[in-house]
Amino acid sequence: MSEQLPVYGPSEVFNVYDTDPAVIVRVAIALSREQLMAALSIGFTEIAPDRSADSLTVEETRAEVEGWLASTAIVELDRYVRQGQLTAYPPEAQPTMDALAEALLRAYPEAGR
Repeated sequence: MSEQLPVYGPSEVFNVYDTDPAVIVRVAIALSREQLMAALSIGFTEIAPDRSADSLTVEETRAEVEGWLASTAIVELDRYVRQGQLTAYPPEAQPTMDALAEALLRAYPEAGR
């Protein structure tokens, strides 16, 4: 079913925390009209509450939706990263973490590798 849906984006690459990125990961999310409206309305009111919604271009509308989805994901991801840095993994979990690190290198090779 999702193969028949129209596809839009990504409009731009989001780097919310201005980190030193290693890769760009593109994600496709199937959204209902209600979900699109929620993402747009939240993103729009947080970014430009004094602006007239009538003046949004197609590109700006897509950037608002994608930007809100990306920033929300990055905020949650950063929260998990900070939690992981505050707690050490127990020694018995280290082989699993090493295997996951290797899986990441295979799936997302660093530039120049």
